[in-house]
Amino acid sequence: MSNAFTSNKRPGTAILIVLLVLAIVGLGGWVVYLYHHKSSTNAPTLTSSNSNSSTTAQTRPASTTSTSPNTPAPILGIAWGNSQQGYGTVKPTTISNGGDPTGIVQNVTWQSWGGAQATGQGTTTYIPAGEPVSSGTQEQATVVAFNLGTCQGKFAYMAIEWYFPQHGGVFNPNVYTNICTGTYVGQ
Repeated sequence: MSNAFTSNKRPGTAILIVLLVLAIVGLGGWVVYLYHHKSSTNAPTLTSSNSNSSTTAQTRPASTTSTSPNTPAPILGIAWGNSQQGYGTVKPTTISNGGDPTGIVQNVTWQSWGGAQATGQGTTTYIPAGEPVSSGTQEQATVVAFNLGTCQGKFAYMAIEWYFPQHGGVFNPNVYTNICTGTYVGQ
């Protein structure tokens, strides 16, 4: 009985098959390395803002490029507390930190997702500075998710901020919620 490994007619066939298998395995490992290396080792640390924050922490660097067609869409951080909504999902329509009415944005429509920043519009409680929560009104807010990286091994936006442009609010990448840990950065 003769086969490719023992045949005298094609002695190089076995070597070619082994080399082909090694090349395929090596290429697969290289692709995995590049995916993880790209999403976790980008340049300097960036920060973001949540207009309702007060504690500090750091996050990983933000990606400056959009995801490729072969990269899964990033999720919005991960849930870090009870009764939260939207975290750990792609393009959530409701984002809730699980408590205070200023920590809930509803009816979010995303204008972008998958690039260095995801931007959307939604409705949340606006409270003028120095006023009690009871004086809050439901208003349109701009939501920005950014700082691509990994949260518990998942490709995700690691920072979020929402603000009210109609009241002079602007995106501030130095004050935000770290949506991998639930800590506040800046302010």
